[in-house]
Amino acid sequence: MGKHAKVTEMQFFPEQNSLELSVPKGLKFDEFTGSTEKLLSEELLKELRVACPGCFSGISVLIRERHEEIINVDLETMETLPTRLAGGGFADR
Repeated sequence: MGKHAKVTEMQFFPEQNSLELSVPKGLKFDEFTGSTEKLLSEELLKELRVACPGCFSGISVLIRERHEEIINVDLETMETLPTRLAGGGFADR
């Protein structure tokens, strides 16, 4: 496995007051639960601009397996757009 083989994507959706964690395919539950204290730390949640990073009152948390093949499509032009990778780069398509 590469240096960044086990990357979890985190997104906060303020309109739905929900936090979504996309974990790598095949990640074992105990591997994930061993990381939750750090993943759900106040420091990381502040980066996501969670309203109250010190508590989870009223926040829905969704944990799902990351999809390997994702494309972004512009709905007006129907053109395929570059897919952003964890870390800020773009995937070649």
